[in-house]
Amino acid sequence: ALLLAGAAKLDLDDPKAALIYFRRLTALFQPLKGDWHLRLTAAYRSGDIDDASLCLETIARRWPVSLDEVRDVAVFRLTRDVAGVPGGPDRKFSLLESLYGANWKPADAFLSADRQWRELAQLMIDRGQLNRAGAVAETVAGPYTLIEMRADRRFDTVIDRDAPRFQAEAAARRRLETLEIASAAEPYRLTGVNAVAGVLIQSRRTPEALKLLGFVRPGEAAKA
Repeated sequence: ALLLAGAAKLDLDDPKAALIYFRRLTALFQPLKGDWHLRLTAAYRSGDIDDASLCLETIARRWPVSLDEVRDVAVFRLTRDVAGVPGGPDRKFSLLESLYGANWKPADAFLSADRQWRELAQLMIDRGQLNRAGAVAETVAGPYTLIEMRADRRFDTVIDRDAPRFQAEAAARRRLETLEIASAAEPYRLTGVNAVAGVLIQSRRTPEALKLLGFVRPGEAAKA
């Protein structure tokens, strides 16, 4: 009854009322994966960042494979805005840690979780978890995020500035290669073209970026 009532309220575009039912459902019974996903949807649509973050963390810890059912934009927003809820720093750390443990990555090949993992590594450093922070820092691949880490002296304890792995120029080449492969697989996505062009510009290869963007015909933008 609670499940049906909550689902009906969602269908009626009343996510706040739906959230009340889904909270009761997940508190009173042995909840299933779908119950928490519905609660996440209701919380997110009603703007309840506190509850939505709790739902996302619960899903990541209990049903990590089902994270691919959550939109990238929702994960990015929650990992950013959770810092503003009560106990923000601890909540952000717990959420990021759960996503990292679940091996989450954006479904969109042109997006990355670099910023999330940089923030998680920083929080681990602040908590004295240097070995874990080093392992998380190793997963960061984006050139700009690596530059941020190199500029933050706190990361000196967990990264080797001289290692090729943490050189921005080499990272830009690796990122460009990854994006070019993804873009070739989806040639009509403007998002992919922009992503490749963005790395070219960051690498000071502006003429190549302009040439690439010049090949995008107006009609193709609608397919992005």
